[in-house]
Parts: sequence; C-alpha cells; structure tokens
Amino acid sequence: MLSIERCRKILGKKANDLTDKEVEELCDRVYALADVTLEQTLKELLPNRPLPSTDSPSDR
Repeated sequence: MLSIERCRKILGKKANDLTDKEVEELCDRVYALADVTLEQTLKELLPNRPLPSTDSPSDR
C-alpha cells in the first residue's frame, strides 16, 4: 500500500484540504476499486480458471 505522503503527491493540490485520515480512506477506496476491476478483468480473460482469493483493502 502507498504511504499517505505518496498518496498526497499523486493527488497533488487536491489533497491540500484533506486530513491524513481522509487521504487514507480515499486510497483504501481506490485499492478496493482496483481489486474489483482486476477480478472482473481476469474473469473475462480467463473464464475457466479459478481466481486466487484476495484480502480486503483494510487487511493491507
């Protein structure tokens, strides 16, 4: 997982008014969206293969 500082750099000026907790929550949501997107893409590309289980973003 990216650090709060790295997330702030990626967000740029948009992160100036956010607390560390808000940046962390935003990053968690991005990771969750990425997990769902990756899982769906793998299902479409490899329909006959079982997917490995993934942990939730809060477990990272």
